[in-house]
Amino acid sequence: MFRYREDARIQSFREMLSLMREDKRVNDRSFLRPGMQAMMMYRFGVWQTSLKRGVASAIAYRLYRFMHIYVRNFYGIELYATAKIGRRLRIAHQSAIVLHPQVVMGDDCLIRQGVSIGRASNHGEG
Repeated sequence: MFRYREDARIQSFREMLSLMREDKRVNDRSFLRPGMQAMMMYRFGVWQTSLKRGVASAIAYRLYRFMHIYVRNFYGIELYATAKIGRRLRIAHQSAIVLHPQVVMGDDCLIRQGVSIGRASNHGEG
C-alpha cells in the first residue's frame, strides 16, 4: 500500500489505481457513483501532471480536461487536480460542490451537496 504524501503527488499508474481502490471502498463500492467518478477524475488529473511532456502527456491532459468538464457540468462537482486531497474522500451526494483549486484536505473526509470550500486570503491584512 502506498503512503499519502503531503504534496499529494501520484508518481505511478499503480499508485493511482491503489488510491482509486481506497476511494471506491468509501464511495459505496461502485464506480457508478458521482462521487467516485469525481475522485477518479481527480486522481487521474493528479497523476497526469507527473508525466513527462510528450504525446502521452498531451493525450492524458485532454482526457483529464474532458472528465473535469463532464463531472462539473453533469454532476455539479468542481474539483481540480491542483487541490491536495487526502485518501478516502467520500462525496456522498452530487450537486453544488465546489473545492478551491488550492484547497488542502486530509484523509477520511466526507462532503455532501451544497458545499463550497474556499481558500482564505488576508489581502495584506495582518
